[in-house]
Amino acid sequence: MITLAVNGNLAATLQRITIGLREVLGAHELRLQLSIGKVPIKTKARWLKLESARLHVEIQGGGPHLLGLARPDTAVILSQAPESPFPQEVELMLPLFGGQLRAIEALRNDGDLTLRIRLIGSCGSDDGEEPRGPYAEEVRHTVARSDWIAELTTSGASNVVLFEVGLPAFAGSADAQQPYAMLRQAQQHYLNGRYGDAVGKCRLVLEKLGVKSPGLTVALDTSMPQPDRMILFAQVLRHTTHDPHHARPGADQHDFTPAEARMIVQMTAVYAGYCATL
Repeated sequence: MITLAVNGNLAATLQRITIGLREVLGAHELRLQLSIGKVPIKTKARWLKLESARLHVEIQGGGPHLLGLARPDTAVILSQAPESPFPQEVELMLPLFGGQLRAIEALRNDGDLTLRIRLIGSCGSDDGEEPRGPYAEEVRHTVARSDWIAELTTSGASNVVLFEVGLPAFAGSADAQQPYAMLRQAQQHYLNGRYGDAVGKCRLVLEKLGVKSPGLTVALDTSMPQPDRMILFAQVLRHTTHDPHHARPGADQHDFTPAEARMIVQMTAVYAGYCATL
């Protein structure tokens, strides 16, 4: 539990911090939810007006990276006055665009997400004897990796983070939908840092989509029809997944880098989307 002080005097307690994501038009929104409790009055009732929160992403061994300024719909006044309702649930919102989500994932580096939260506003005493002044309080909050991945998935932000364009919704039989379900599994492997498993799952996706091995040699013919070129693209993509497909689960024969795995999963997603239009 974190205490919030006004002019050196305890005024409230920050009992819980919750981080969520939701989809909005053309972007996503980070929701910072604060559960605030009252501290009994010792000398006089004090208040603080919470107007915004400046958020930074922290990483091990490096300085904080500014994410943006989260704001409530309206400024929230927290008072120790007896008639003031407590506990209070306060929500601040920060729009996040694709580039920011991808930067967060790069900084998170498959681990937990740690945020430095600087609450900003003004404060004073109810009787007016203490002059109104600026208020600032800094706290840190860590979102467990599993919780953050769940938020990415349920909000649809994982499409932006990894695929950069969302996959279309696929109808049809369970068998027809199977490649796209496996693609989601590849995505989850990638987000959890299991890069070889992600690439191996991509091979299964390509096989389900009917992609065959390119053979020992590939003839690069400039007169090749475009549909044949698309097939060749998929065959070469399948070839890049060969090693991990034959590895036992959880063990790589080739240590794929995050960039390599990201490219293969992205390209598999692009090809799956293309197949859905045929």
